[in-house]
Amino acid sequence: MIKILNAKKALSMILTFLLVLSGIPGFHNWGGDRAYAATETWASLGAPGISTGEAEYNSVALDAQNTPYVAFADKGNYGKATVMKFVNGQWQTVGSPGISSGKAYELFLGIDKQDTPYLVYTDEANEGKLGVKRFTAGQWEYVGGSNVSPGSASGMQIAFDSADNPYVLYKDYPNQNRAKVVKFTNNTWSTVGTWVTSGLANEMALALDSQNTPYVVYSDGTDNFRLSVKKFDGSAWSYVGATKLTAGQSSNHAIEIASNDVPYIAFSNQDNSYKTNVLKFAGNQWEAVGNSGGISVGSSRENTLAFDSIGTPYVAYSDNGTMFGERPFGVVKKLIGNQWQPVGGSNFTGPNTLNQVQYVSFALGSDNIPYVAYQDQSASKKTTVKSLTTQYNVSYNGNGHESGSVPVDMQGYSTLSPLVTVAANTGNMEKEGYTFSHWNTAADGTGTDYSPNNTFNINGADVTLYAQWGNGNSNVTFVTNGGTPILSQSVGHNHKATEPLPPIREGYKFFGWYTDIELMQAYDFQSPVTSNLTLYAKWQSENATLSSLNVGQGTLEPGFSPTEMDYQVEVAPEVTSLVFSFSKAETSQTISVTGATEQSVTDDVYSYTASNLMTGLNPVQIKVTAEDGNSNTYNLSVKRLGEPSNNTHLGGLTLNSGTLSPAFSPEERNYQVEVAPEVTSLDFSFSKAETSQTLSVTGATQQSVTDDVYSYTASNLVTGLNPVQIKVTAEDGNSNSYNLNVKRLSEPSNNANLGGLTLTSGILSPVFSPDVEHYTASVSSSTRSLVVNVTPVQEGASVKINGTSGKSADISLANGRNKVTIEVTAPNGSTKKTYTLLITRGNEDNGTGNTGNAGTGGASNGGGGVTSPVINNNTSSNVQVLVNGQAQSAGTLMTTTVKGQQIVTISVNAEAIAQKLNTEAAGSVITIPVTGSNIANAGVIIGELNGQTVKLMEDKQAVLVLQTDTASFTLPASQIRINSVADQFKLNSNDSLESIKLQVEIAQVDPTTVQAAKSVSQQAGYTLVGTPVEFNVIASYNGKTTTVNEFSSYVERTIALPANIAPDRMTTGVVIDKDGSVRHVPTKITIMNGAYYAKINSLTNSAYSIVYYPQSFTDVANHWSNIAVNDMSSRMIVSGVSNNNFEPDRSITRAEFAAIVVRALGLKPGEGSTGFRDVNDKDWFADVVKTASEYGLTGGYEDGTFRPQEQITRQEAMTLIARAMKVTGLDGQVPADAVQQLSSFTDAEQVADWAKEAAAASVHTGLVTGRGSNTIAPLQSITRAETATILRRLLQQSDLI
Repeated sequence: MIKILNAKKALSMILTFLLVLSGIPGFHNWGGDRAYAATETWASLGAPGISTGEAEYNSVALDAQNTPYVAFADKGNYGKATVMKFVNGQWQTVGSPGISSGKAYELFLGIDKQDTPYLVYTDEANEGKLGVKRFTAGQWEYVGGSNVSPGSASGMQIAFDSADNPYVLYKDYPNQNRAKVVKFTNNTWSTVGTWVTSGLANEMALALDSQNTPYVVYSDGTDNFRLSVKKFDGSAWSYVGATKLTAGQSSNHAIEIASNDVPYIAFSNQDNSYKTNVLKFAGNQWEAVGNSGGISVGSSRENTLAFDSIGTPYVAYSDNGTMFGERPFGVVKKLIGNQWQPVGGSNFTGPNTLNQVQYVSFALGSDNIPYVAYQDQSASKKTTVKSLTTQYNVSYNGNGHESGSVPVDMQGYSTLSPLVTVAANTGNMEKEGYTFSHWNTAADGTGTDYSPNNTFNINGADVTLYAQWGNGNSNVTFVTNGGTPILSQSVGHNHKATEPLPPIREGYKFFGWYTDIELMQAYDFQSPVTSNLTLYAKWQSENATLSSLNVGQGTLEPGFSPTEMDYQVEVAPEVTSLVFSFSKAETSQTISVTGATEQSVTDDVYSYTASNLMTGLNPVQIKVTAEDGNSNTYNLSVKRLGEPSNNTHLGGLTLNSGTLSPAFSPEERNYQVEVAPEVTSLDFSFSKAETSQTLSVTGATQQSVTDDVYSYTASNLVTGLNPVQIKVTAEDGNSNSYNLNVKRLSEPSNNANLGGLTLTSGILSPVFSPDVEHYTASVSSSTRSLVVNVTPVQEGASVKINGTSGKSADISLANGRNKVTIEVTAPNGSTKKTYTLLITRGNEDNGTGNTGNAGTGGASNGGGGVTSPVINNNTSSNVQVLVNGQAQSAGTLMTTTVKGQQIVTISVNAEAIAQKLNTEAAGSVITIPVTGSNIANAGVIIGELNGQTVKLMEDKQAVLVLQTDTASFTLPASQIRINSVADQFKLNSNDSLESIKLQVEIAQVDPTTVQAAKSVSQQAGYTLVGTPVEFNVIASYNGKTTTVNEFSSYVERTIALPANIAPDRMTTGVVIDKDGSVRHVPTKITIMNGAYYAKINSLTNSAYSIVYYPQSFTDVANHWSNIAVNDMSSRMIVSGVSNNNFEPDRSITRAEFAAIVVRALGLKPGEGSTGFRDVNDKDWFADVVKTASEYGLTGGYEDGTFRPQEQITRQEAMTLIARAMKVTGLDGQVPADAVQQLSSFTDAEQVADWAKEAAAASVHTGLVTGRGSNTIAPLQSITRAETATILRRLLQQSDLI
């Protein structure tokens, strides 16, 4: 009886339980057409395990569109950080995998309001320092540099204020593991307040409220790791509520601020067996949210907090379960009432796991959909991301059908896969007198209608679709697919539909009616209609055109148009194949191509190659056949050009007025035309030799182009030369320039002045001036004739000397006065001016041996003060010495004969010169003039001073000039270094400098040396011009002599040029060595008193001459360096690689560069020693390297080598140039801050520190310019052309040439 009662009781309990369940919302009884209840489940986004290998430190975040992002350290990529996002059902990498340089730790991902992802982490490759990166412009970049923390860091989190400024919390290892918050504003990181904690902080979390107040939760390592919360009040970090919120330890902290700015925290609480507790700050104290005893089953880890759109808190964590109960799992809970309820079931990790669930991260979207990321043990510990989805069902109801069966939809639908495709009447349901029409969400048809194959999205609820039945007639609907509309038909049951007339569609041919939308099943109008029917029109396209046509090289002519059938493209001669591509206008078209080979088809783009192109036309045909059989053919002619023309000639050049000189010839580049003074513009025209040429004109303005004839006007012509340049560039890039000099003649000048007047003997008195018309001169009785040379100021003026036309006349002299009349007629033919010259010739000596005033002819400068001495082994006193141009009777002239050679010596009166110098300012010039009859037969001219006078001149910074009619020697007294000379003589302390005799000497060169020089010149192909001259400085004391042959700066000499040789017939001065060989010395041609002189500057004393050595290389004729290269070669500084070629663009070696610098400065090779272990005395460059080292021009490398055969770089070359500037004195023009000028070059940082000052000096002085507009190219090699140009500028700017 008891058993029966128990059975009844049990049955009663079961029925009661079922009744209770039936009353619970969402619970459904089993029934015929009822669908299963909708359920919430966790579903993977994409496949589980999205990382390459085992993943750590997962962090998930959502952007404003709720697109999920996840970051993780991927052991499949060496533990480096990777970020991915879920787009269109697929995970894709954000930027490149491996954001960190090395293994990354403790990743935290945040996204600002602009949807910019930020990632914080520590990088093993950066000593574990904190790194913050953001993804912008398609790549990850550091925010504020790679080292946000001074040392290693941990426990990082990131949050953003209302202005999107990032805040980062971290634990600073070098600073006792204290907690710090930094923020990024104004492009820099700054600390928020000071340290958050005074000592070790553990397992921290960060959040900001709506007022941008930062909160930090942590366990305090200085107080048994008990729980504390602090916020920053604007000036300091202060506790929120009590200083300690737990009695025991806390860990795994999370903090989040509710919309009402109430902070919530979640943590694992030792007081509750490390279960998860949630607290909120209510006014002035913390209170439990939900179960104060802990909401997790077991101990928890990795707590995370979030709020949904209505303020409901969610918490996620890893639950370690119980030892004998549940295994570890991951769970998300939300607060319902005062209870924490699981979201999406008891866990999101799937089947129970034996191990802890690790690296859990949680985020909640603005649509209240939660997302989790974790290390998935079921997917090889890779990262899996899941979201909460609701499972919905679709069911069908026959709604009174009498036969057949309703469709069954076994597909489940969710927020991840919400799309439903409506079924047709697949079970052939029938209802007497009715036909199946469609489905509706309500049985009475008042809901939403759906036809078979319609689609809709599940919207948060299960759906039941009810069959809708129409009357006995069936509707036949015609879908024309773009054609003209066809009316539907109502057809009785089992009757036939009427086939309508075909619809019309532009560009298509009608191909019949089909029952399926895919147009696979043709409809037979003989078939009876039993239900509603939809028929679809099928079309065949008539379109036989392409939608695009592109070529890989060249330009398609004309531009593509679908209706244009003929095209051409030109390609360069070196192109032997052409890739082109096209696309169909319709996928149904078929294509055939001739003249090319198919390469690929990608996304309906067809790529072809026309190969083995011949010069000229290569036809390609593309035939397009439409679906209906209609076709078109596109013709592509590929024109391969021949080699580009190198023709740089003009076809013609004509003038509208004047005469072209010479007559035009394509090969002639230089022309001149003279126009009258009243002409101020000239019209000219020219034509190309080939249409492919390009032209540019400077100096004139284009007027018109007619039939390939270019008309230009040179306007605003100035008197004299007006240069016009026509640059012709050939098709291959070569170019030539035609130079047209338009010479506008001036009005005939009325200037009848002389510009110069010289005599071959005697001294002109006064010194010549164009405005002085009367002069006198005196010569000795031995001078029976002299030559008068004149130079008019104005070109075109005519001259008569004693009635005979000519600018030079040989005048025979009688004893006494001889008058010379010089008549100058200006170019205008009417203005005349007469100069007179009285020349006094002395009486015959008659052998009396007079040593007084003989030979003066009475032409003294008053009172017998100045004597013109004779040269007959005589002595004359009161000889003129000039101090700053003022004559002083301070010289004694003596002539002697040594080995048949006359020597003229003028000794300077030390007392008279000293007296005068002491009244003059510093920098005086002492001139010893030895001219006229004094040197008629002299082979050596000497100016003599004692050492004391030289010392006084040195102290007064004076300069000594020894001047003759044919040469001069300008010697600063400081260059003699008289004290050094005294040291050489070991002068006794009792002896004064007066006992040293110093002789400055200008002498004829030894005939043997001259003959050797002439012989060498004939062999070398240059010409010696004029008479060589030797310059010496000799000191003597107590029977001993020494020479002063070397100077610390350049010393100037002048040599008169022969009057009968034009100055352009001389190219440079040279030093003549004893063997007749010569070497360049810096020289410039100058004019003094109407005569030409060679001004030579040298650092030594030697024998000098002038040479004529014109050089011109064919390969620089049109090169930018043309003038510099030819000039420096004519000066014997650079040489060609052959007689005709220079190879200007070839690089130069260190030895070659050193040699050119030594030659340019006029230094003698072989002076000094090198000490370089890779320079042998037998090497051709040994002597120049020795000299370059001696003068401090070059140095070697640290290993003791010079590396002579290596190409010299531009910065090495600039270093040598800067040192050469010190030799020439040009370095004085360089300011101290010149290095700043290098900043204008974009590659300035490439200049080595040791070369910066030298490069700056070279740039500042203009010796070196950049390559291109803004680079200096310090590491590139320097060319031969650049070398010649730079050294020419050095000599020019140093006033040496």
